[in-house]
Amino acid sequence: MLKTNNKSVRDAVKNHIIEHFDDFDNFKHDVKSAGSISELVKAGALLCYYSDVREFLQTILKETDEEAAKYSDEKVWQLYINLIIMEGQKMLNKGSF
Repeated sequence: MLKTNNKSVRDAVKNHIIEHFDDFDNFKHDVKSAGSISELVKAGALLCYYSDVREFLQTILKETDEEAAKYSDEKVWQLYINLIIMEGQKMLNKGSF
């Protein structure tokens, strides 16, 4: 299992954000409209089903089924939001994808 600060995990989260927005200006606009990156994610702008979030995290963290099953849906959802916030904020600070 990889740690959340692993470069490949961070890159996967960054690519995940990029896949969901046409360009950086759309991302920036949507974050501003939602009020925060957290609210944007909670509104369903990226993945919105626990099963999809769990599968995404299991894949990028290279977790086994047993490792992934240890965490509640709420814990998985919160980790997903936190990862999106961390990488999304870096993008906003940088001013581009």
